[in-house]
Amino acid sequence: MRVVIYDAEDMEPITVIKLDDRLVMRLRQDRELRIPVRLPMRSPTLEMTEARLAGPRYCCIRFEPIMKGEDFMMWICTTMDGESALLLRSVFLPGQQASVAREREDAFMQGLMVALDGT
Repeated sequence: MRVVIYDAEDMEPITVIKLDDRLVMRLRQDRELRIPVRLPMRSPTLEMTEARLAGPRYCCIRFEPIMKGEDFMMWICTTMDGESALLLRSVFLPGQQASVAREREDAFMQGLMVALDGT
C-alpha cells in the first residue's frame, strides 16, 4: 500500500512510501510505526561516522484512520520528523510511473548513443 506522509504541523506532503503488507496489518492495532531510516551512502565524514555509531535512526509515523462510506478505511499519515521522512525510500504514485519509466528509457538511450559515438 502506498501512503503519503504529511508534516504533522502544517499538513504539507513530504513523501510517498510503500508499506509492506505486514505493516499494514499492524496498523489496526498500533497507530504509530517506527520505520528505520537508511543514511545516504557518501564518503565518510566525522559527522556521519558519529551518526552511525549513535545507532540506527528511525522515523515515527502516526496513522489516523478515516472511514469513507461504511466499509472503506483510509489512513492519514503524519510525522513530526520531516527530515527523517525525506530519507525513507520513496515511491512514485501510480499516475507518475509511466512518465518516470519513459524518462528512464530516454536517459538510457541518450547514454547508449553517447557511448556508441565515443568508440
